[in-house]
Amino acid sequence: MSLAAHGVMCARNGWSRRILHRMSATTKVPVAVRALESFARRFGGRPTVLARAPGRVTLIGEHVDYSDGLVLPMSIDRDCIAAVRVSNDGRWRAWSDDLQSLAELPDPAA
Repeated sequence: MSLAAHGVMCARNGWSRRILHRMSATTKVPVAVRALESFARRFGGRPTVLARAPGRVTLIGEHVDYSDGLVLPMSIDRDCIAAVRVSNDGRWRAWSDDLQSLAELPDPAA
């Protein structure tokens, strides 16, 4: 099963296989499948893009890297998944599945 088969484009080649099979820590469902199902429940239909931002922390050196200071950033086992589709009503909506919260903003280009 691939994300392309769901009509979803991924940001990077090869990424869809990795994200499709990584399990959610809370629901034990693959994170991509959870994002697609949540999007369909909340907005109906499918997103056109599924994007992922990996989690990271900085143990030392916050905001000192540009001053030649020491920095120790590292990735963690958390991430943010975004399922996206253009809206035709001039509104931007963001739903957080974990927080069960919806944010709405007017489209700045409208």
